[in-house]
Amino acid sequence: MLTQHRILRNNNLTGFACAVIGALGFSFSIVLARMSYDYGTTPASVLLVRFVLLGLVMAGWNIASGISMRVSWRLLLVNLAVSAIYFIGIGSYLTSVTYMPVSTAVLLFYTYPIVVALLGAVLARRWPHPLEFVALIVGFLGLVVALDVNLSGLSTLGLLFGALAALGVALNMLASSYVLAKIPTSVFSVYMSISTSLLAALAVLASGEGIALPHSATGWWVFSSMLLTFMGGFLAIYKGIQLMGSLRTATIMNLEPIATTLVAVVLLHEILTQRHILGGLIVLAAILLAQWPPLRQNKHAA
Repeated sequence: MLTQHRILRNNNLTGFACAVIGALGFSFSIVLARMSYDYGTTPASVLLVRFVLLGLVMAGWNIASGISMRVSWRLLLVNLAVSAIYFIGIGSYLTSVTYMPVSTAVLLFYTYPIVVALLGAVLARRWPHPLEFVALIVGFLGLVVALDVNLSGLSTLGLLFGALAALGVALNMLASSYVLAKIPTSVFSVYMSISTSLLAALAVLASGEGIALPHSATGWWVFSSMLLTFMGGFLAIYKGIQLMGSLRTATIMNLEPIATTLVAVVLLHEILTQRHILGGLIVLAAILLAQWPPLRQNKHAA
């Protein structure tokens, strides 16, 4: 019993560290992706190159480590569905900013941890732990403060794409949790990379512009840094899901918009306001609340 408790505690600590690293990695990759557009890249090309490289690296890792990439047809189909849902969710997120202010799109997107909690409770056939919703609501309020959301001029299409983005990412995290309980993260990454790369390639072909790569040495430095931070963030997030579940990982991911703001201040010389600081502190409080021992015990019992 003591050994099992120690393993659970170690998984929680490692999973927490992975989720934080993932949030930071995604934050850097988002800002660096934005910078790479100024050097000739496009969102579809960035998405395609990200997953092609991730798939190649993880396939090489599995081969070198002797990890079998054989999976059942059922798991393969679920993995393909996970990738399609991810692509739809992220695509809807990127599209929503064309119909509403970025801060509003980000806030709507980050309702997905609440969706994860609701859907997870339904699938587990249990009432959500009260601390889950307290942590999620506190985190959401922190984002409201930090993002200084402007609710004027909202469009129906913007709300539709924003809601689809939140639902898509929530479903992705829940389905990923199921797959990652059965196969290693490295194998999951290969199959998700293959299917997401195919979808991204179709998007590039549909744009009629072809693959857009950087046109200068500085652009390639930014582009390469973006790819590295994305791969690190991706692997860390899904390892976090594997170790401590989708809900706690999603709650910690509330850190991403705050971290993105800080990265933008450093790299893009944006202004850090008191609202950013206050909202960030509220989000940190929510993340700490989500680590409360009774909540962890409840999740383990479920």
